[in-house]
Amino acid sequence: MGRIRTIKPEYFRHLEIFEAEEETGLPLRVAYAALWTVADREGRFKWIPRQLKIDCLPYDDVCFSRVLHALATRGFIQKYVQNGKEYGLIPTFKDHQVINNREAESKIPKPNDFSDLTREPRVDDACTTRAVRKGREGKGKELNKTLCPADAERGKIDQPDPPPVQEKIPKPDPVTENAKSAIDHLNGLTHRNFRHSKASLKNAKARLSEGFSLGNLKLVVEHKCIEWGKDPRMRNYLRPQTLFSEKFESYLQTAIEWRNVGRPHNVISFGGRIHQHQKLSAVEQNSLQCAQLAEQFEREAAELERQESQGQCAGYAIMGENG
Repeated sequence: MGRIRTIKPEYFRHLEIFEAEEETGLPLRVAYAALWTVADREGRFKWIPRQLKIDCLPYDDVCFSRVLHALATRGFIQKYVQNGKEYGLIPTFKDHQVINNREAESKIPKPNDFSDLTREPRVDDACTTRAVRKGREGKGKELNKTLCPADAERGKIDQPDPPPVQEKIPKPDPVTENAKSAIDHLNGLTHRNFRHSKASLKNAKARLSEGFSLGNLKLVVEHKCIEWGKDPRMRNYLRPQTLFSEKFESYLQTAIEWRNVGRPHNVISFGGRIHQHQKLSAVEQNSLQCAQLAEQFEREAAELERQESQGQCAGYAIMGENG
């Protein structure tokens, strides 16, 4: 239960506690005056921050441990321990309060001369800096400018610069790294410079996500460089978007067969099989020649059709000019 206490007009002009309130951003003036009503006739009170907050600042969203610490580090109150219990004392309480004779005697033990000086800082308080206890009420002096870290976080008190925070380097994505390696392998064989762009990486990452290995991707690159490298038209398809497209699995099967026959440089692929001229039987040579002739006839027929189409267009143009 709070007690009736006296507050002097000069208190509202108390410069030191006002500056302390500005530095910490805490309602120290109200809290300090409220502690007078909590303290007994000797100016002593139990150091229980949660309970003291209910009596002093019931509606403020503030940690009262920080309030007590801010007042203690500036000498407005003292903290001491007796019989394993923590208590607080307002040193100049009797200098400014007129105590009613009917008020009950203090039941809180008084501090010994060295009880608070040997006190270890509590880790569960808002701050652990020991206060310098000196001064009278209304004339408190800031004798210790190195205050608690909680106050320093508010940017009110000069503190040494904290050590630089080491930037966390994200762990590389193995799928992306393997896709980049496949593109680098293609660049090395073709002497091109495909970048690690989103478009270039897209298909390679998709194949790796499907379970194909980096070795599979490199094998397809190597085989297609041999198969398409000498053909000016097909050489344009030696690019990530084509090599690692949805046709990749069929490319891989052909590349595996190519690898199994010793990675020959003189290869022809047809019918899903890899052939090397010197290793074909007579029947296979016949089939190969037939396939080659069929391909040649198709190319010649297409070229003839293209020429005829161009000739017809030219004839229509001449007729149009002659009216």
